Amino acid sequence: MNQFLEEVLSQGIALRRALDYLTDNFESVFKPIRKLVQDGKISRLIFTGMGSSYFSSYVPLYMLKQKGFVVEMLEAGEFLLHGFPDENNDHAFENTGIVLISQSGESGEVVELLPKLKSLKSKPTTIGVTNASESYLAIHSDMQLYLNAGKEETVTSKTYVCSLLILYFFFHR
Repeated sequence: MNQFLEEVLSQGIALRRALDYLTDNFESVFKPIRKLVQDGKISRLIFTGMGSSYFSSYVPLYMLKQKGFVVEMLEAGEFLLHGFPDENNDHAFENTGIVLISQSGESGEVVELLPKLKSLKSKPTTIGVTNASESYLAIHSDMQLYLNAGKEETVTSKTYVCSLLILYFFFHR
């Protein structure tokens, strides 16, 4: 069996690992984020990433919009070029949570975007969603959600389905 097929067939195992992580860590990982939302410190969410990481944002986007939440998606490259306010708008990201999704946590656009967000006067809360706990995204984001999908060598099939699960679980439970 080739490596691609092995990884596709191991999606169920990856989902079980992600679900176990979610179940075991719900209070410590998700409760602080939800508290920020409940306390009004996050009243708007922006999801960003590249490729399949970006596309996994559609799940929470539609769910949150149905609940009346202010939410949007910006592809990370576009965010870098067109997503930042002009210098006269210091409060553009006030009460904003930015969910950065990157399987490796090292995507060039995400690595460039994170320090730019941190340099703003009105800093948004950054939430990193990644499969790599030692990655740039995991280390430099304010809060972290781990995919626990296991190593991937071919396409991002396991991390994609684990991203869908984690984002669904977080915003639905």
